[in-house]
Amino acid sequence: MQIILDFLVIILSSIIALNTIIKIIKGNYSALHFITIIFYIFQIIPIFVSYFGDLTYIKRYYPYMYLAMTDSKVNIVYDIIVTLFIVVLYISANKFFKSSKNKIQEVLNANIFKKLKKFKIILIILFISLFIAIMLSPDPKIYLKFSYFYTHNYNVNDDIYIYYKSVISPLVNFIFFFIILCYAAKTKKSNLLFYLDVFILTWINGKRTLLTFLLVGMLVIDFFKCDKSSKKEVKNLITKSITYGIIIISYFVVYNKITQKASFADWYLQYTTYFSRMCNVKVAIYDMLKDKIMLKYYGESILYNIFFFIPRSIWESKPYPYYRYFTSYVFNGSYNSMIGSSNFQVNLLSEFISNFGIVAGALFSLIFILKVVKISENSTNKIIYFSGIGFITIYMMYGFENIVRYIFFIWVVLNICNFFFKRLKK
Repeated sequence: MQIILDFLVIILSSIIALNTIIKIIKGNYSALHFITIIFYIFQIIPIFVSYFGDLTYIKRYYPYMYLAMTDSKVNIVYDIIVTLFIVVLYISANKFFKSSKNKIQEVLNANIFKKLKKFKIILIILFISLFIAIMLSPDPKIYLKFSYFYTHNYNVNDDIYIYYKSVISPLVNFIFFFIILCYAAKTKKSNLLFYLDVFILTWINGKRTLLTFLLVGMLVIDFFKCDKSSKKEVKNLITKSITYGIIIISYFVVYNKITQKASFADWYLQYTTYFSRMCNVKVAIYDMLKDKIMLKYYGESILYNIFFFIPRSIWESKPYPYYRYFTSYVFNGSYNSMIGSSNFQVNLLSEFISNFGIVAGALFSLIFILKVVKISENSTNKIIYFSGIGFITIYMMYGFENIVRYIFFIWVVLNICNFFFKRLKK
C-alpha cells in the first residue's frame, strides 16, 4: 500500500515539475515556479531515492530519525502533505505569473538596477571592513588557515571564537548578500573579481552551504540574463553549470576529508541529512503524532525567529533556533539535551509543523511562502524583491540560520521603511 502511494505521489509531482520546467524554459514563469522546483528536489525526489537507501547507519546513530522514517502513519501523512503542497504551489505559481509576468527578467534588465553602483561601493567597504576586523581580532594568524573553526579544535568560550561569531561571521554573511546583488547588477561579462570574492569568503568561512549558494545564485542570475535564442550563450551556460556542479561536489568531498565530517556515514545517510529535507519533515510529523516533546510550547522557535536580535543577556529565557531542538530530539528524543557541536539541517516546513501542529503547520507554512513571495513580487523596490525571494528560497532548504536570518531582517526593515515612506508621501 505504501509503495503504491509513494509512487503515485512521485508520478503526480514529477508531472507538475516537468510542466514547471517547461514554463521556465519558455519564459512563462514567476518566482514561485522556481520555488516549486526546489520543493520537488528537496521533498519529493527523496521519496524515490529512499527505495535505494539503507537505514542501518540512521538507526545506529539517529534512533528517532529512524523511527520517523519507518513509521507507516508518518509516511502516509507526509505523502498527503507534500502532494497538496506542490499542487497548491504550482497553481499559485501560474496565478502569480499572470499578475507579475517575468518579473525576475524585468528586474535584472532594468536600467535603474544596472546603474546602482552603490552596491559595489558597499561591497568594497564591507571587504575592507572584513580585513580590518581580521587584523583587529585576538589572533589574526588563524585566518591564514583554511576555515579555521571547521578544521581545528577550539573552545566556544575563547575570545577568538566569540570574536569570530560576533564580528567576522556577520560580516561574511552581509558580504554574501552584496556579492549576489553586485553580480545581478553587473554589465560586464568578466567574473574574475567575483570568483576571488567567493574564494575569500569560502577560505574564511568554509561552510559548504555558503559556497553552494554563491555559485548557484550566480548561475541563476546568468540563466535569466542569458539570451535563450543564442546557441553560444546557452552552450556557455550549460558548460558553466557543469563546471559549478563539479566544483560544489569536489568541495563537499575535500571538505569531508579535511574535517572528517560524516566520515562514519554511507552515501544514503549523507544524502538524507545534507541533500534531502524529507527526514526533517517526517521527524516533525512523528513528534506531533507521538509525544509532542521536541518543543516546550507551540511557536517556541518561531518566537526566536521574530526576536532573534534581542541579546540573551537581556532575555534569559529566550528560545533557541529550531535546528537546536531538532538535533537534540533526533539524538535523545527530547529538547532537554542541547547538542552544541553538531546541528542538523532543517527547513521551513518542518519548523512550522513542530511549532503549530501537522495541519496548521503545513497550512501556515504555505500561506507564509505565498504571502512573502506576493509582497516581494508586488514591490517596486529591487532589494525587497530579491531579498524576499532569496529568503523564502533558502528557508525552504535550510533553517533560520545566519544567512536566512540576515536576509529576512533586510527584507522586513525595507518593507517597514517602504510602508512609512508611502504614508509620509501621502
